[in-house]
Amino acid sequence: MNTFLLSTILLTTNLFAAVEPKDPNKKAPCLASKEYIAVLSFLRSEKSFQVTESDAQRISDQVSSGCENAAKNFTQSVLVMVEAGIPTRDAIKTATELSSYDSAIRNHFLEIFYIAFSEDQLALDVGTSLSLAKSLSIQFKGDTSRGVNDFKQALMYCLDQTGLNLPRPECARIAQRVAQAGERFDQESFSNFKKLDEFIRGNKMDLSISKSTDLALEILALAPAATENFITAFKFSTSDGGLKLPLDGALSFSKKLASK
Repeated sequence: MNTFLLSTILLTTNLFAAVEPKDPNKKAPCLASKEYIAVLSFLRSEKSFQVTESDAQRISDQVSSGCENAAKNFTQSVLVMVEAGIPTRDAIKTATELSSYDSAIRNHFLEIFYIAFSEDQLALDVGTSLSLAKSLSIQFKGDTSRGVNDFKQALMYCLDQTGLNLPRPECARIAQRVAQAGERFDQESFSNFKKLDEFIRGNKMDLSISKSTDLALEILALAPAATENFITAFKFSTSDGGLKLPLDGALSFSKKLASK
């Protein structure tokens, strides 16, 4: 894959820069006509897309509803996805959907897509990369900035030789689940995942890295305070002054309390 255009567009749109907060009381005027004309001109100029005039007008109308920067966001998103190998029809459909979201959501989609698809990062296939990017942007119910940050931290921890040191596809799955745990409870989740993983692997549970990680992810998804409850309960259930339970019993007991 030629990653030059992909990385260039991401950098020129300040993808990794912090997004300036907008005043919720101020609403920029919707220059829909300008956005419509820009999108239509783009689609007409890209002959290789083979978009009919009626479809081009319909798409332009949809994108123009996104108002400020909708055309720019649409065209750059299409170019990134087409360059990556996504079929033109699917790229246009996804870019049209992205145009109705603010720039922060769109940037998070492209950032995760870049991480997932680039050969020097996760090198996942196009379909998996697209699905992952959507799950952490337009499908994410919560603070996408926090979700993306959880994903990136979990990914680095998983790939690092001093961390989990697992294969890239497996790390993508783990990092996605970490971010989605934070989505469910509307809180940062990576630190809890790391704390759970290190606790499980440090307590001689005789689990492989893959199984210990799955256990950490299972507990993380139970409740907002699951991490602290599980660790406290496990220590108590296995101690001489506590319940003195065997491993299976201690895990069952601790997961039960962690779910509250």
